[in-house]
Amino acid sequence: MTTTTDRPTAAPAEPDTSGLLRAPAKKPRMFSVGLPLALYLLFTLVPFYWMIVFAFRPAGSNSMLPWPITFDHFDTVWNTLGFSFFFKNSLIVAALSLVLTTFVALATGYALARFKFRAKIPLVMALLCSQFVPGAMLLIPLPATPTQWTRRAAANAEPGSGTPGPAGRDRPAAARARSRS
Repeated sequence: MTTTTDRPTAAPAEPDTSGLLRAPAKKPRMFSVGLPLALYLLFTLVPFYWMIVFAFRPAGSNSMLPWPITFDHFDTVWNTLGFSFFFKNSLIVAALSLVLTTFVALATGYALARFKFRAKIPLVMALLCSQFVPGAMLLIPLPATPTQWTRRAAANAEPGSGTPGPAGRDRPAAARARSRS
C-alpha cells in the first residue's frame, strides 16, 4: 500500500501596509522634466530652423517664414561659385575614406579574432580606450595649434634675419660672432 502524507502549506504572507519599509514612489512633476527638455529642444532645433529660413527666403527679406520660397541661393552657390566641383571632391574623399577605413577595420578585426600574438591584449585595450574619447573632443585643440606655432616662431626669430628659428642655436659660432658685430 502506498500512503500519502499531506504536507503543511504556509499561509501566504500579508503585504506590509504600514509604509515603514518603503516610501511610495513619487512621479516626477511635468515641470521638472518637461521644462529642461523643452529648453534643450529649443536650443537644438532653432539653428536648423534658422538655416532653412535663410536658405529659402528671398534676399533682403526680414520674414521669419520663408515666403515666397526661392531657390536663387542654391542656384548661386551651385552654378556661380563652383560648389559642384567642391561637392564632387568631397564625395570622392568621403567614398575613398569609407572604403579604406572599412578595409583596415575588417583586416584588424580578423587579425585580432583569429591570431594569437604577444601584443594582442595591449592593442585591444588601446583600441577600446580610444573609443572612450569622442571624436569631437579631438577637434578642440586644432584651431589653437597653428597660432601657438606662429607665436613660438616669432619669439625664436632672430632680429633682422627674416627667418624664424632658434635664436642662434642652429648656426656655427663664427656666424653668430659676425651677426653680433
